[in-house]
Amino acid sequence: MTPFVYLDNPTTDEPRWCKWIGRLQHYFRAMRETDGTTMRSMMLHMGEDELYDLFEHPPNTGADDDFDAAVAGLNRHFDPQMNPDYERFKLHQAWQADVESVDTFFSWLTKLASMCTEINNRMKLERN
Repeated sequence: MTPFVYLDNPTTDEPRWCKWIGRLQHYFRAMRETDGTTMRSMMLHMGEDELYDLFEHPPNTGADDDFDAAVAGLNRHFDPQMNPDYERFKLHQAWQADVESVDTFFSWLTKLASMCTEINNRMKLERN
């Protein structure tokens, strides 16, 4: 498994983190690993220096045997608060490249629109 490479870029780090931690969790299931201490240690070892350095800074990463709290702490770091205006701007500025298929462009627009919908839903919950 390749180590997690942190680029300090919110646009690319969050999706890469989700993919990397998902692959790691599949690995743990395949190896039938359930011990939280071992899983947490293996995550930090396989993530190498950059992930280990990040892990030392976020608060509330739980006890040494709490793998889920460690992942939740890193998720909070990689899942920044979305800016509603910027997400709408990205949706309105989207255009189809000459070499891009209609299906690919439609998928991209759907993803952008879902981000706007998610933001609207979060804002409604915060108001109540």
